[in-house]
Amino acid sequence: MDAEPLSPTVPTRRRRLVRAVLGAAAVVALAACGVRIDTPPPSEPSPDTHEILRSTVVADALDVERLATSAAEGTDDADVSAALLQAAAFAQAHAQQLGGTYESGLADAAVTPEATTSPDDEAARVTDVVEALAGASVRARGAADTTNDGPLARLLASISTSDILAAEQLGDLTGAELPETVVPTTAVVPETLPSGVSAADLTTLVEAEDAAGYVYEVQAARTADAGRERSADRAPIHRDRADDWARLLEIDSTAQDPRSTAYVMPEAESVAARGQLLENNLAASYASLVGTSGPSGRTELVDLLADSSRSAVSWGAPLTAFPGLPEQE
Repeated sequence: MDAEPLSPTVPTRRRRLVRAVLGAAAVVALAACGVRIDTPPPSEPSPDTHEILRSTVVADALDVERLATSAAEGTDDADVSAALLQAAAFAQAHAQQLGGTYESGLADAAVTPEATTSPDDEAARVTDVVEALAGASVRARGAADTTNDGPLARLLASISTSDILAAEQLGDLTGAELPETVVPTTAVVPETLPSGVSAADLTTLVEAEDAAGYVYEVQAARTADAGRERSADRAPIHRDRADDWARLLEIDSTAQDPRSTAYVMPEAESVAARGQLLENNLAASYASLVGTSGPSGRTELVDLLADSSRSAVSWGAPLTAFPGLPEQE
């Protein structure tokens, strides 16, 4: 008769149980120590074009804020100090509106480089701030023309305008010269229609530019003070822009041409206030067009935004952090 297989003895079963418990304990210990044999450590994500454009403008804003704050501490001129602190505050607002410095969530990882300064560094000069503002304006203008994000392009166009106007203000106060590579002071209507912009929006712009020219002509005829010369200078500029846009749309002297022989004069307390109103409204229109147009065709629109904003300032309007963006006021 065959012998029955023997059942494991009690000691044998105990040894197997001990080995199983020890093996499980080892797995738990490895997990507690953070050891992952089959999972590689997380890597730094590569920023896309959108993030590179955004973070570059943020870095510029942080640099302007640092330099302007430092320069303000080193000047005894109250007007210059106020302008520098205003530039620093605007730069801080720009960085915040753009979302601040990029953080990936990984240790020691960030796209935006930190400024390398020490408490012993000499105070920045006004010329340093002017150069930083001018350079930041150029880069924001280029980014506005490049990005596929319309709302971001509109914001960048406004930031570019804010930077160049702040640089010009400091230049006027101190005599500091702006670098040669800056946003053009002579703005022109583009030679081709911006992509993505509706004919209705551009037709409205034709009427707005023509109306501005008319109002300035009336002001020049009625005014005897310093506003007369400025009105006379701006009138043909806006009339010419209306002509250029109408020809570009191919509605010049057609039934679709919205221009009129006369317009209602906007209500305003003074000639200067009316000039500010006209130019700020046009600046907002050009900023909106930047947001709706496609990339690689926005630079002229950014320049026209800057020109109208600059003219509003010449009429006494205060500098703002976001010219052309009334919702930010």
